[in-house]
Amino acid sequence: MPIVTLTSDLGKDTYQVAKAKMQLEGLVQGVKIFDISHDVSPFAIDEAAYLLNSCINDFPEGTVHIMAVDADIYKYKRLLAAFYNKQVIMAVDNGFLPMLLEGHDNKLYEIPVDDTLKLSPATLRNVVLPAAAGILNHGIDAVGALTADPLEKTLEKPLVEENSLRGKVVYVNNYHNSVTNISRSVFDTERMGRYFEITLNRYDRITDINDTYSQQPEGECLCFFNENGLLEIAVNRGKASQLLGLE
Repeated sequence: MPIVTLTSDLGKDTYQVAKAKMQLEGLVQGVKIFDISHDVSPFAIDEAAYLLNSCINDFPEGTVHIMAVDADIYKYKRLLAAFYNKQVIMAVDNGFLPMLLEGHDNKLYEIPVDDTLKLSPATLRNVVLPAAAGILNHGIDAVGALTADPLEKTLEKPLVEENSLRGKVVYVNNYHNSVTNISRSVFDTERMGRYFEITLNRYDRITDINDTYSQQPEGECLCFFNENGLLEIAVNRGKASQLLGLE
C-alpha cells in the first residue's frame, strides 16, 4: 500500500488540502494519506522540520513525505527529493532538506519541472503531487536525477556560554506549550551536575525538571524533556506561550 504524508502551511481549514488529497488519490491507486500538520506557521520550515522529524521514524520503508511549507517553485526554481532511511522526502529547494537531514547520509535528487508550471501559484497541486505520483508509481530513480548543492539552511543551535545556555522556541503546540531547541544531552553536558535556574522572562523562573504536568499545581509553570528529548515549557492547565511570552 503506497503511503504519503502531507505537511503544509496552507491552514487546517482550507479546501486546498481536500483538493490535494483527491488529486493524489486519482494519480496513485490505493494510496493512503496521513496528515502531519497543515497548521505550520507560514513559511516556517524550521517548525516543519521539527514536526516531521518527530514522527518520520514511525513510517515504513517506501513512504513519501511531501513538505509544502514555503513551497514557491518560481522563487526556489528546483523541486528536490531526498532518499533517506529508505523513505523519500520532497520539498522545493528552500533549505528544508539540509535542515531536516543535517548530519545524516542521504541521496539527493532533482525532479524535472516544466518551466511553464513554475509560473503557477499552486506549486503543491501542479508540481509536487504529480512528481510524488511518479515516484510512487515508478520509483525515485526513474523520476529524478542525482544532484547536489541544495540551498543550505540549518536549525539554530542553543548559544553555549561558560555558565549558561540560551535557547529559542521552535514550536508551540495545541496546548500552547513552548518547545525549545535545548536538548537533554546538551543540557546535561553543560550543566555538569550544577544547580540551575531556567529564566523564562523578567519574572518567571524554574529550578526543577518535572516528569508530568501534575507535579505542579494548576496554573503553575513547569518544564520537562519531551519525547523528542527537547526542553518543553508548560503551564499546568494553562497556556504557557501566552502567559509567559514564549512565542
